[in-house]
Amino acid sequence: MNPSNYDTMYNNFSRDVKQITARLAEEAGNTINRVANAAGQEGAQALFDAVMDAGHREVLVKSLNSPSLPGWVREQLEVFLYGSQKQIPALFMATPRRDLH
Repeated sequence: MNPSNYDTMYNNFSRDVKQITARLAEEAGNTINRVANAAGQEGAQALFDAVMDAGHREVLVKSLNSPSLPGWVREQLEVFLYGSQKQIPALFMATPRRDLH
């Protein structure tokens, strides 16, 4: 990752964050795809950071529902939002077995 490229993209996204969040709310997949195709992983990360730093986490979470997100972008966004472990619905989580007495 080139720090100067990242910083430039981050500053541009931060400057236009209101318009970006409005577009993400309407067409998240297309918006993120355009950034990813134009600027790659570095651009996608700068976008995610700028939107998160502006306090719009929920827009990024909703973006995960977009079927048009490429796999690597979806994976990068999941790791960004939730860390290295994927979210597992409570229904599918293993629970400790207790013996009944």
